[in-house]
Amino acid sequence: MAALLRPQKGLGRQEFRRTRNRFGQRIVAFVVIDAEAGSDEAVIGLDDAGHDAGKDRERAALLAPGHYGVTRIPSRPRPTEASVREATSSLRAPQGRAPRGSRVVA
Repeated sequence: MAALLRPQKGLGRQEFRRTRNRFGQRIVAFVVIDAEAGSDEAVIGLDDAGHDAGKDRERAALLAPGHYGVTRIPSRPRPTEASVREATSSLRAPQGRAPRGSRVVA
């Protein structure tokens, strides 16, 4: 998630590290990008046999300050382009969203 989020400016060194450590080593399966707007639109998580709903809620809470839409897709049957488009069709970027790249979190 460190490629998607960054701590807010003005934090002291210790608070910056503490904030970044909350998401620095977390992983998301895919990021949906609007090529025309040049913005990250949503995060897609794949649910496999090891799926943990509690960890999903924790990841979604970490991404919420960055205003990312999060959707979960089962990994079986294997997702197709059509099934991913359908699953993410309701995720739209709010107006005024930050351009593609890291978004600030507290």
